Amino acid sequence: MAKEWTPSWVGQRLTGSSEWRLRLDGLELALALDGRTHRVNVEDEAAYRVNAGTFWTDITLHPGQHREVKADGLPNAQGAALVQALNVALTEKRLREEVAFLKDQQGTIDSWLDHKAEQERTCFAQRRWFTHEQQEDVLAARPTVDPAVLRSRLKKPAEVWDAQGKASVRTRWGM
Repeated sequence: MAKEWTPSWVGQRLTGSSEWRLRLDGLELALALDGRTHRVNVEDEAAYRVNAGTFWTDITLHPGQHREVKADGLPNAQGAALVQALNVALTEKRLREEVAFLKDQQGTIDSWLDHKAEQERTCFAQRRWFTHEQQEDVLAARPTVDPAVLRSRLKKPAEVWDAQGKASVRTRWGM
C-alpha cells in the first residue's frame, strides 16, 4: 500500500518550501514538486536522504546525474514515520530475497532427493541391490550447497508471512 507525506502548512511557510507530495509505493520513492515528479529506488540509498532538523525534516533526492531535488517542511514526527516506512520497505524486500534463495536451495535439494529415491525404488522393484556404481552416480549428482550459508540465513530472525502478506508470527528459524 502506498504512503504519502506532505509538508505542514506552518513548516512550509517557515522553511520557504514549495508545495510538494512524497509518495512511497513499494520500493519507489516519488517526489512531486513544481509540476514535476522525481523518482528514485529505495534500494539505492545514495539516491535519497532524509534529514531531521530541529522542527522540520527535509528530504533530498538525487534522481539523476548531478541533480538534486529538495523538499522541506515535513514535521519531524512524520519524518520519523517516513524513515520507518523506508526501513520496512527495505526489510520486506530483503526478506523476500532470503525466502526466494532458501526456496531455490530447497528445490535443488528436493530434486536430488527425488532422483535418489527413484533409483532406490527401481532397485527395490527389480529385486536387486543398489550397487556401488549406482551409489557413486547418485552421489556425483548431489548438488553443492554451502551449509554454512544456509545455516546463517536460517538463523536470522524473520517474520513468517501468511497468505495475505501480513505478519502472523514472529519466529527464529534454526537448524
